Formats: sequence, structure tokens, C-alpha cells
Amino acid sequence: MFRNVIAAVGNYGELYDRRLQAILPRESINEINIGDSGLIYSPPLGVLRDDGPGPSKGGTLERIEKREKLVCGVVAERDDNRTDSVEGCENWHQCLDADFCHAVAASATHSIRDSSVEIIFIRDAHGGFEKLAEGEIDILAGAHISIEKDIHDPKLGVGFSFSQPYFYETREEQSP
Repeated sequence: MFRNVIAAVGNYGELYDRRLQAILPRESINEINIGDSGLIYSPPLGVLRDDGPGPSKGGTLERIEKREKLVCGVVAERDDNRTDSVEGCENWHQCLDADFCHAVAASATHSIRDSSVEIIFIRDAHGGFEKLAEGEIDILAGAHISIEKDIHDPKLGVGFSFSQPYFYETREEQSP
């Protein structure tokens, strides 16, 4: 659908120059990359010294905060169902998913200790979604995104929220 969109309408800089530059000139920090380097600047996320409202009552973050660790399910074809370390990874997909769990745990618990995350290897994605719906795990890594699961999984009766994909694979590469 968006195959040649940049060729058709231009990149961000070209669109900005054409439509907004006269109304709202770009600030100098927004000109850090004028096309002559690979440098990308990520603007700050606001004033980080201000505390927000905190986690929602009864929500996943509150559960993680009370327990002081993230429980992360990783979809994996394994005989044993539980391990507490990434040494249990059998392939690079699982290790990438375990690394994702550690990154989310560091953010959610404000700690980089190994004890801030418990990784549970799960035999199939459906079993992972069941554990997620029942609150047995906080997040599920390695499952494929589908519109059905996003809106309303008919077998579980709930919908799920997905992060941005951190790995893409073709249909031929996906496991059955």
C-alpha cells in the first residue's frame, strides 16, 4: 500500500519545507541531520524530573511494582516449562525475546538486577496468551501480532495490547 510513498510525496524534510516551513520554521535541533550523516537525534521525552500519576490501580505496572519483578513469558518450543535465566535460550529468536524481557524489566522496576525479571518459556503462543489473560505473566514476547488478538480473542474473550514490533520475519520463516 505504501510502497513508493517517499518517492511520490517526499521525505519528512521535503514535506516540512513544502507545507510548514513558512508557518513554523524548524528549530536548529531539528536540522541536526540535513542529509549528510547517519546521525538521528531523538528529542527528549519532556521533563523527566516530574513524577507522573503512578501506575493504574490493579494494573500490570502496579503488580510489577509490588512484586519488584517482571514475569515475562517467552514463546519457545521446549520440554521444560520454566527457567530463570536466558541460558535456557535454544535459538537466537528466544534470546532476543529474553533480552526484550530484560529491557522492559529494567524500565518497569528501575533495576538492572537479574532478579528483576523472571522468564517463563512457554510451549506455544496460545498458551502464552492464556497466561497473559489470567495474569500469570505480565508480558509475552515472541508471539505474532494479529488483529484478532488485538481487538478480541474469541477463545479467551479479551483483547491484548501490542508493542511496536522489534523483529520482522516473512511468512516462510514463521514457525507453524
